[in-house]
Amino acid sequence: MFVLYLKSMKMKMKFLLPICFLLVGILANAQPQILSDCCDDGTTKLCSFYTYNAEGLLTSLVVKINDENETRVLTTYNDDGQPLLITNQIWNGSSWNIDSRILTVYTNGFPTSVILREADSSGELVNVSRTTRVFNTMGLPTSEIFAVWDGSAWENQARIGTSYNANGLVTSLSNDIWNGSTWISQNQIATTYNPDGLPLTVITRLDDGMGNLENATRTITAYDADGNIATRTNATWDGTTWVSSDQVQTTYNDDGFPLTVINRIDDGSGTLVNLTRTITSYNEENQELLVTNATWDGSTWVNSDRIQNTYDANGNPITILIRINDGAGNLVNSERIKIVYSPDGYPTSVIEATWNGSEWVNETRVLTVYDAAGLALSETSAIWDGTIWVSENQISTTYNTAGQALTIIERIADGMGGLVNNTRIINSYNPDGQLITMTTQEWNGSEWVQIERCSFAYTASNLVDLDMDGFFNDEDCDDNNPDVNPGADEITYNGIDDDCNPETLDDDLDGDGFVFADDCDDTDAGINPDAVDIPDNDIDEDCDGEDATSVGVNDFDLGAINYYPNPTVDILNIENNTSETLQVNIYNQLGQKVFTKSNLNSLNAINLSDLVTGQYVIKICNTNCEKVMINKLQVIK
Repeated sequence: MFVLYLKSMKMKMKFLLPICFLLVGILANAQPQILSDCCDDGTTKLCSFYTYNAEGLLTSLVVKINDENETRVLTTYNDDGQPLLITNQIWNGSSWNIDSRILTVYTNGFPTSVILREADSSGELVNVSRTTRVFNTMGLPTSEIFAVWDGSAWENQARIGTSYNANGLVTSLSNDIWNGSTWISQNQIATTYNPDGLPLTVITRLDDGMGNLENATRTITAYDADGNIATRTNATWDGTTWVSSDQVQTTYNDDGFPLTVINRIDDGSGTLVNLTRTITSYNEENQELLVTNATWDGSTWVNSDRIQNTYDANGNPITILIRINDGAGNLVNSERIKIVYSPDGYPTSVIEATWNGSEWVNETRVLTVYDAAGLALSETSAIWDGTIWVSENQISTTYNTAGQALTIIERIADGMGGLVNNTRIINSYNPDGQLITMTTQEWNGSEWVQIERCSFAYTASNLVDLDMDGFFNDEDCDDNNPDVNPGADEITYNGIDDDCNPETLDDDLDGDGFVFADDCDDTDAGINPDAVDIPDNDIDEDCDGEDATSVGVNDFDLGAINYYPNPTVDILNIENNTSETLQVNIYNQLGQKVFTKSNLNSLNAINLSDLVTGQYVIKICNTNCEKVMINKLQVIK
């Protein structure tokens, strides 16, 4: 909440602008919207109050400290919901004084001018800075000029110029400064691309001190037939020619996973020599088995360390073993991590150990207990004292039926092998599931003592019961039909969600989104027309009448779509070098869709932190899925 940014601080409103813009975007989409939030630590009570226009856009934000006005932000919008005027005010004890104001002008929906004005010593608003932008026909910025007010006229300061190719890819990005009469180039980045839109050459030029740009650095990238980076060579300009400084060379397996990565550097005479090498081997699911790092000693590769991973039948990593060079060229044990999972695939025990030369010695342990829904009830961290595990910290959490945290208790070591209370957070929620109170407490040795309490209020839910069936519209999925409500019995195959409970299915009994008429197996959620057909398993998962025989479909041009890294941990980058809007779906090995995202343009970073370790199938297609790319994706936690 906004109040959390301001605690114990009195900030001038011009510093609140980024937060204000954030709130406009977030709160305009919240239903219902927040009206106020307050936090009181017994000394300072800090509150924020929000008002909105008919479109749900934030128009006023007032901050009070100990019930006294402090700051206010007022915002007006154009018909497209874009902010036109943002006025920041400060309370002087009896009235609001304007501190600053931002005026934005739009042309064809693009912000072409942004002017900042601030109050002078007499309270009058005077110009401070101005940013003007020019956009091309594709809506891409080609020029951005920043200027300041010198008291009588605008004085240029800096300029950014951008050029694009026909596909909207940046070919030149330049930065200039104003010397009082003309623009002086400071630097420029020029990029060329291959027909697939992948960068081939990136050259950086810098000011030579005489107003001219001269070469500084260059990166040349070469790709294999699958669009994977084969070599990337960096070079510096010595005044007459390019001198390679370093190079990375990579080979891949048939699924696009890196097998060998070799780093080379300049030996001082303009020749690239070996530096480091990483060799990776994989199992059939493309999970890393061995990762071996080596350094070049001038004549041969010498292994420096190796990571060995083992997995259970579900693809979860159960052992991570690290070996290092002992100085004599041998790899010896160094560290080990062992992981145990619950039947549902949740990690319940993680133990780290080190090698003392003859045996493994425990170091740390984390034990986690889950409820039936997979929510963590407790997480206990401990260290090994040489004989037994000694608990250091524990977090215990309780939840309501919606899976929201009610109490969070932290316990810490008491110095005698036990755990004692330290802090506690107690939350409460309204019927809409929104947080309404959050109380933070500390343990004083005998009881919990409150140190802070925050409360939140929201706009009315406008609850009604139009069909008079005893259920309000917040839980009644058809408030115009008294036979449809959470208390009704579900009638199978009538096309109606009678009990307003998606879990008691009507027609789509396997819950895969396809009714029986369209689903070739309505008892298996992994089989439907939208599923990815797993090759060579004698099952027609996608209901097209036959089993797929291979993975690796790509209807797009080579290099038009790239995704990386693969394997990934949390973030997967999808590079869209087409002019089309894409969508991505990810399926597990049962053919069940576990992730989906649409409206992908240019470079997109998608968050896969909710996916567990394992092998997946990624399907990327255009809007109507007329073109499709299907391949394997590995997630490692």
